[in-house]
Amino acid sequence: TIHQTANEQLIGTLKLLLDANAPVDERDEKGLTALHYAAFVGNAKIVKALLQAKATVDVEHEKVGTPLSIAVMQRHPEVCRLLLLAGAKPLSGRLSSDIAHIKGVTPLHMAAEMGHLEIAELLTQRGAKLDARTSTDSQHIHQAAMNGHDKMVALLL
Repeated sequence: TIHQTANEQLIGTLKLLLDANAPVDERDEKGLTALHYAAFVGNAKIVKALLQAKATVDVEHEKVGTPLSIAVMQRHPEVCRLLLLAGAKPLSGRLSSDIAHIKGVTPLHMAAEMGHLEIAELLTQRGAKLDARTSTDSQHIHQAAMNGHDKMVALLL
């Protein structure tokens, strides 16, 4: 399936499936698309091929969020960059983390919490709001400071 080829990083097979008009946004039994899997494994070539085939960039899964939120969680800055350039919204997507139950958590909150400086820079360059607050009134800088990420705090000031 297209999902399996993305997950197993089989670029040649994926291109054959895409050339045969495989449904790029089809969800598997878990509700995930091939782009979710590609973002998880962090293969930029697979992500690029799926995006060129018009995969929906902000497709959301109720538990794991969008491909962008997955790429942030998995620390894949190149995949984040590709998704953002393709129009991924840095303010959207549920996140799988210990703060995911809080409404208003964005990919930048997650990058700040985990200390992903390069990803935070990409997100802010593509329009992530530095003053965004969660339902508990937490800002990105709070997440960075609580986790001892001094360079992140400096970026977010």
